Amino acid sequence: MAQPRRLTHESDIPRAALCRLKAIASEQRAKEATDPAVRQDWEELAIEWHLAANLAGSAEAPRHHEPHGIGYYIDHLAGAIHSVAHRG
Repeated sequence: MAQPRRLTHESDIPRAALCRLKAIASEQRAKEATDPAVRQDWEELAIEWHLAANLAGSAEAPRHHEPHGIGYYIDHLAGAIHSVAHRG
């Protein structure tokens, strides 16, 4: 199975998009958690990442454009999560 292409620099991804991806990953971890306390920790972290994404988005809006759209980055994150899940 081919590995998803890795971006060469974190700066290739707009900060708002990166925060959204981290929020989505945190939500996924929360769904997979079996311990209620761990689930809540992941849910709270996801909320914080969403807040950071909103703040970064409003700061970046005038000067930044996501060349591929958020779906592009979500697809790569989903591929990475899938490959990690199947390694363990």
